[in-house]
Amino acid sequence: MKFKPIGHFNPNIKEVDIVGAGISGLSLGYFLSKKGFQVNLFEKSDRIAGKIVSEKTPNGIVEKAANTLLLNQELKPILEELNLECIEAVSKLKKQVFLETRKINFRLKIKLIIMFLLGIKRKIPTKANNLQEFFTPLIGKYFSSELISTVLGGIYGVSSKNVSPQNLFPLKDKFFADSPRSYFELFRYMRNQTSGKKIKKMISFSGGMEDLPKKFFEKTNFKSVHLNHNYQLKNESKKNVILCTNALQAAELLGEINPSLSELLNQTKYQALNTTTYFLSRPISSLKRSFGMLFSPNSNFYSLGVLSRSEIFNLSGQNSYNFISSGIISTELVNEDFTRFSSSSTVIQKSISKWSDAIPIMDHKQFNRLDKMKENHNNYNDNILLFSHYLGGISLRDIILSAKKFSSSL
Repeated sequence: MKFKPIGHFNPNIKEVDIVGAGISGLSLGYFLSKKGFQVNLFEKSDRIAGKIVSEKTPNGIVEKAANTLLLNQELKPILEELNLECIEAVSKLKKQVFLETRKINFRLKIKLIIMFLLGIKRKIPTKANNLQEFFTPLIGKYFSSELISTVLGGIYGVSSKNVSPQNLFPLKDKFFADSPRSYFELFRYMRNQTSGKKIKKMISFSGGMEDLPKKFFEKTNFKSVHLNHNYQLKNESKKNVILCTNALQAAELLGEINPSLSELLNQTKYQALNTTTYFLSRPISSLKRSFGMLFSPNSNFYSLGVLSRSEIFNLSGQNSYNFISSGIISTELVNEDFTRFSSSSTVIQKSISKWSDAIPIMDHKQFNRLDKMKENHNNYNDNILLFSHYLGGISLRDIILSAKKFSSSL
C-alpha cells in the first residue's frame, strides 16, 4: 500500500537535501526534480541503489535482494518514462507451497475453498493485531497460520504473527470506521479501489533489478551528488531535508535535534535475510514451469522458499535458483535444503548475500510507533521529512508510487 511521509516539507523552499540513495531517495529525487525542486543527494556508502544489487557473472545475473517488480497500470507509464528495457515473467507458472510435510494438494485446496466460502460473510476483526488473527474467522486457524505465514515468509521474510493487517488493507479508511464490515465487503471495496490499476505481470530488467534505481539516478537533474558522505542535520536548516535512510540511521541523524522521535525510530525492528544463489548444470525437475516453492515455518525445510529465476524469466541454459532464508539460518542448513531438491546437479557457481536489516517488521507495534511519530513530529517546524519503507510501503512499487503521490501533492 502507498504510505505518507512523516514530518514537514515547505513547498516554497525550492532546495532539497535527500539523505540516502536507495530506491526511496532516488525515486523521490526524480519526481521532486520534475516539479522544479533543486535536489542534492547524499549517500553514506560509495554507491547508489541501496540494497538492490545485480551482480553480473559469466553464468548470469545474481540478484542479491529484490528479484522482481510487480507491475500495474499506475507504474507502467513511469517505467516507460524512464525508458527501461523490461523483461516479462513467463505467464501461468506454477506457484508451489509446502505445508508441514507436504505440498498443497487437491484435497487441501477444496478444504480451503469451502472454509473461504463459509467465512466470506463473517465480520472482519478490525482490532486484530496481526494477519493470523485477521484471517482466522475467514479460513480457520490452521490455514491462517500455515498458509498465510508461508506466503508472507516467501515475500517479506516474516510470519503472519508479525505483520499488521494495516500493512495490506486500508482499515483506517472511513468506509471501515462507519460500521462493522464483512470480508466480502472488504474484498469488494479493495477491488473497486484498484479498478483500472490491475496488476498485469511480474517483470525485471535487461541488466537486472539494479537498472531501476540507476535509471532514476540517470534521469534526475541533481544539483549535486555526494557519495561517501556523513550528513549532519542542523537545528535550523534553510533547506528541506528528506531522510530516506532506514529507521536506525534516521534515528542517529535526529538524535540531538529530536530525541523523542529518534527514540521511536530506534525501536523499529528489522528482519535479517540471506539469499543463496545457485547456478546448476541442469534444471531442478520439480521446479520446471514453476515460479518456485514456499516452505511453511513448520516444515522440515530451513529456508523460507526458493525462486526459480531461470524459469520465471525463461533464461535458457542458466538454471539459476535463489534460496531465501532467515538471517539466523546457516549456510550449511540452506545447502541441506538445496541437496533435497537437486542432489544430482553439479553446482557451477554459488553466491551468498546477507542483509541484517533487509525488511522492517510491520507489526501492530510498528504502526503504533508510526502514530506516535506523527504526533511527535507535528510539534516541530524544522523542514525535515521521513520517507522510507518502514513507514508502511515494503514493496518497491509502493515506494515509487508513494514518492510520485507526495511530489504531485506539492
